[in-house]
Amino acid sequence: MELTELLIEKFNRWGEGVGFWQKKAVIVPHAFPGEKVLVELSRRRRKIVKGRVKQFLDVSPVRREPLCPHSLLCGGCLWHALDYAAQLKEKENRVQTEFLKLLPEGCKTAVLPIVACQEPWHYRNKMEFTFSQNRADSRFLGLMIAQASRYVFNLEKCFLAPVWVAQAAQAVRDWWLKNLRLNAHLGEDRPGHLKYLTLRHGFFKDEKMAILNVCGNAGYELAEREIKAFCASLLQIDAGMSLYLRHYKTAAKTPTTIIDQHLQGPAYIHETLT
Repeated sequence: MELTELLIEKFNRWGEGVGFWQKKAVIVPHAFPGEKVLVELSRRRRKIVKGRVKQFLDVSPVRREPLCPHSLLCGGCLWHALDYAAQLKEKENRVQTEFLKLLPEGCKTAVLPIVACQEPWHYRNKMEFTFSQNRADSRFLGLMIAQASRYVFNLEKCFLAPVWVAQAAQAVRDWWLKNLRLNAHLGEDRPGHLKYLTLRHGFFKDEKMAILNVCGNAGYELAEREIKAFCASLLQIDAGMSLYLRHYKTAAKTPTTIIDQHLQGPAYIHETLT
């Protein structure tokens, strides 16, 4: 790996910082335009290089102290430390740019100001966490690492979703560590039992739902005791939680079959759109 100092010049379409090194674009998650950073270079492919922030040398005035302990690791929240007003301005500029592309040459338009969220944290009603494990059998349940999207880190907190979501992820991870027979499903080369954990929150009635997504092929069935223990781990958080097991059955040259098994709690949660 090579270290270099880099000036971040812009955001790309996904909100990652972009600088240039030896005439190649360097994608640097969690870095903002105007910042000078010391980065570790990796994944050189054609003209695009990935960079991991090792140190901030010059910090943007719109950078804020992050709330989240995973702020420089997580691939799901690249603007966590970006001032909220700066986020709105960047999004408004993007909408303006896209509208101008649709107008005849010479025409101008003005985009109305974005309406800010009353609460910019804990607003998301769905999160999906990935099961993963390495060759040493270390086990992970969380989100993808920003600079290494094949890898997953163990999520402890998340400020995008309601507080119970991170608690549920930890509870299911603890359940998994007590059921070591179950392995993460890492594709056809490394098949296993567990794929994803989907968590949903219905804000309308403050309802919760958890879906354990598993491989449904023969040989990867969960035992009844394992399913009961899974339910028990989440019902400690909310005794009225809706719980499902979702089986993915795959076969060569055949569409994937998905079968939902209702385990406990209400069959549905409710939400209202305004």
